[in-house]
Amino acid sequence: MAGAFVQPSLMRYALGSLQPDRSAFLVAFLSRLHVQLTQELLSREETLSPLGAVLERHEPQRHVDICSQLDSYDRDWSWLQQVAATVTEMATAARPLTLIDCEHTPGEAGSCMVLLHDPAVAAAIRVNDTVTAGVALLRAPNAELMVMPRLFRKVCSNGAVLDLGNGIEDDVAPWAVGDAVRACLGVDANERVFARLRAAAATAADPDDLLARATLATPSDDVAAEWRAGHDRSVFGAINAATGLAHAERDPRRRLELERDAERLLAAAESRAEEMACRRSLVSSRPRHAIVSLP
Repeated sequence: MAGAFVQPSLMRYALGSLQPDRSAFLVAFLSRLHVQLTQELLSREETLSPLGAVLERHEPQRHVDICSQLDSYDRDWSWLQQVAATVTEMATAARPLTLIDCEHTPGEAGSCMVLLHDPAVAAAIRVNDTVTAGVALLRAPNAELMVMPRLFRKVCSNGAVLDLGNGIEDDVAPWAVGDAVRACLGVDANERVFARLRAAAATAADPDDLLARATLATPSDDVAAEWRAGHDRSVFGAINAATGLAHAERDPRRRLELERDAERLLAAAESRAEEMACRRSLVSSRPRHAIVSLP
């Protein structure tokens, strides 16, 4: 069945001195190939392990820096140069930024996407379940550049687009890209998001109630089915269900929009918690009338 193998049409690059993380690529690679990859592996007899052989065939050891491949008049050249300079400035031995992906498709209808995460800005939401700060930069076809904070969950490589609450806007002018990247990777802002996720992991939720409150990009029935299949009834479980479904989406712009469901679910759960707290406060503040027996 080797002939059934379909090579993914990815144009992946390095960004400055950063090479794409091979483990993150492998997860995306597997999710895109599904059954075809299994068929390919079963038919191969190579000295290397079958999985390693397939990976080597489609993922080179070293990628070319994207900035060296674009002309200075290319619409993506300026902001990519700024991101590369910012990443080089921020990356140190104590803060080794990781390039998850850097894809570029040339032409009028082309696009460009860069995904980064910072392993030094991380938190364990649960035991052995760590998320790290990250940033997604996307210039979709016929669209302006968008920069958004995107958390990276290590155990499954899912991404979650969450509001850091520091005034970051999606649409960013090319000259302000460096500042936007720094803001998305800021320690204080991400610590607040980590605290929200820890609370979500400790909060049980009813799927019907939560999904009725949240307006999602992913069909609610799909999220409900994935959530129930995971046996985690917390709000964090709902977020992981939604981002897991987003992970399989091949279109970058659509995938990031689906990953925004993480914020939508978290905000809906927090709104409900505030509503319940307000109700309890009203009940406790009501005057208690004493019953007096008349002689």
